Amino acid sequence: MENGKWKTDNLFDMQLSTFICVCLCLIFLSISALAQQGKDAKWESAGKQGVGKTFGLQSKIWFTLQGGSLTEVFYPTADNANVQYLQFVVVNSKTKTVETERDSAMHQVKFTDTNSLSFEQTNTTQNWEIRKTYAIDVERNSLLIDVQFSPKNKNLELYVFYNPSLKNSGMKDTAWTETLKNGEETLRSS
Repeated sequence: MENGKWKTDNLFDMQLSTFICVCLCLIFLSISALAQQGKDAKWESAGKQGVGKTFGLQSKIWFTLQGGSLTEVFYPTADNANVQYLQFVVVNSKTKTVETERDSAMHQVKFTDTNSLSFEQTNTTQNWEIRKTYAIDVERNSLLIDVQFSPKNKNLELYVFYNPSLKNSGMKDTAWTETLKNGEETLRSS
């Protein structure tokens, strides 16, 4: 191989490598920018297992359940969704296995009180059980969820996956936890 030809091939390889690197950086930056802006909401299945609302006009909250998770929360009217879904994710810290309520568990939904649209949702796998009871706080226009996590393995950790979609859109939405003065944790979005 001649030195001149080798240098030309080497120069071509360096230019190609630089081009690929720049393209990958641009793709990464584009994806990062889109992720920060939020994406428009992709709504869940219409095949609901539960629809919740208080009796009377005091509360302006409606919610739906499907596939083992909370699928929408509507406020202040039944056509204005502000939550796309909320589900729990279970991670085995030792094996790094990730399981979700929707995809990994068997689901069961039942009424907690025949006089109200309050539900208990149970999701079970061979490794854990998550039992959630949903009720609406009429005075605060809030959805309350009592969560009981029963792991069958000490290495399991529970996380919440919350996808807000304020005003029927996922654009520029964010979610975070906030500690109240009394020490309770709340989930907020804007």
